[in-house]
Amino acid sequence: GKPQPAMNYAEIGFEDRRKEAPNLAWATLLHIAERNGELSTAGLMGSARTGLETRIAKIRKRLREHFRIEGEPVPFISSKEFTGYRARFKVSVRASFES
Repeated sequence: GKPQPAMNYAEIGFEDRRKEAPNLAWATLLHIAERNGELSTAGLMGSARTGLETRIAKIRKRLREHFRIEGEPVPFISSKEFTGYRARFKVSVRASFES
């Protein structure tokens, strides 16, 4: 389909209003975008894994609400080649983000 325009964190609902800054779920989504839609969970255990699962749940909720997505936008994948989360949509950062 047609690409969505670039949006900032507040427009999609990823703002920590107490700090008026992006929340941790947004930072995780950026991490996924920088890695071509994937986030490996290899080596993550305990509270690090639980924290990531919580942030992924928030990402899923916001994406479903904002873009009216049905189904799972960021499923967990477990295979010989990859274990982690993989976006079911194209996500990336703009070149201007890096500069």
